[in-house]
Amino acid sequence: MRELIKTSDVTLLSWLLPTLKACGLCVESSGVSTANINKGAFEGCHRIMVSNSDYWHARVLLAKGKGELTNDGFIGGKINLLQPKKGFRTSIDALLLAGATPVRSHQQVLELGSGGGIASLVLSTREKSIFVTGVEKDPFMVELAKYNACQNGLKNRVKFVLADVIKGPKDLKKDSFDHVMANPPYMQKGVGNTSPYPMKVMATVEGEATLEDWVKYAIQAVRPGGRLVFIHR
Repeated sequence: MRELIKTSDVTLLSWLLPTLKACGLCVESSGVSTANINKGAFEGCHRIMVSNSDYWHARVLLAKGKGELTNDGFIGGKINLLQPKKGFRTSIDALLLAGATPVRSHQQVLELGSGGGIASLVLSTREKSIFVTGVEKDPFMVELAKYNACQNGLKNRVKFVLADVIKGPKDLKKDSFDHVMANPPYMQKGVGNTSPYPMKVMATVEGEATLEDWVKYAIQAVRPGGRLVFIHR
């Protein structure tokens, strides 16, 4: 089990525990239960634990409940995207990426660095018979993207997995995608001013993986005759 939060906030506890349990997450609470929350019969600081496998899902629900995320409409309201209120937020680059990928019916698409999932979701909305896999190394953003796929009715056609472009997902076969699309970090590490928000830094500044690593993995993943689509400033 992993600690999600310590709090004495009655309002927070009153919705958090029921929400976590309603979503089927494995939860343990120290000194607090739904029953005594409703009665207001508790004092002091209480700890909520969740299973390791449910931790990042729980973090998304917690952030949503605390007002740390916004729910924004894209492409005329066809897509609703939950994304961080501060730090990394969807830019025009992701929409350009989806628009530049010439997908056709029943094709398989891989997105590298999928973030909150907007490019994959927009592409799947445009062509309703394709299947898209998004790869992202930030576990919070992976769970956020899964949430976004669910709230837009696309969870059966869009999936998101936790992996980085250096190692790649273990269960993805080489030469298996008709298109590989990516909007990789465009700033070199140590050059220019960087954001104070870690998630934005991860999205915009090269880390361990260089642009060459992104291209190499994309080439391995795309099938012969397939297409690579990169948006890179």
